Amino acid sequence: MGTLTALVVALVVGPTMIRRLSQHHVGQVIRELGPKSHLSKAGTPTMGGALVLVAITFSTLLWSDLSNRYVWLVLFVTLGFGAIGGGTII
Repeated sequence: MGTLTALVVALVVGPTMIRRLSQHHVGQVIRELGPKSHLSKAGTPTMGGALVLVAITFSTLLWSDLSNRYVWLVLFVTLGFGAIGGGTII
C-alpha cells in the first residue's frame, strides 16, 4: 500500500510541481561543449528527486510504524541526502 500511495502522490503532485519549477526557471543547464543532442534538454526541470522525496515522505508518514526510531532515522537520512543533492543545483 505504501508503494501505491507514493505512486499516486507522485502522479497527483508531479504536474503541479513541474509547472512551478518551470515558472521559477529551475532548468537543466546545457554546456555548449557537450553533445548537440543534449541541446533539446535546455529548460527541463532538474528537481525530479524532490518529487520522489515528497512521495516517499508522505507514504512513510502515512503507512509506517512511527513509534519505531529506525523509521525516523531512515526518513531523516533520506531527506538529508535529498537536501545535499538539492544544494548542488542552487
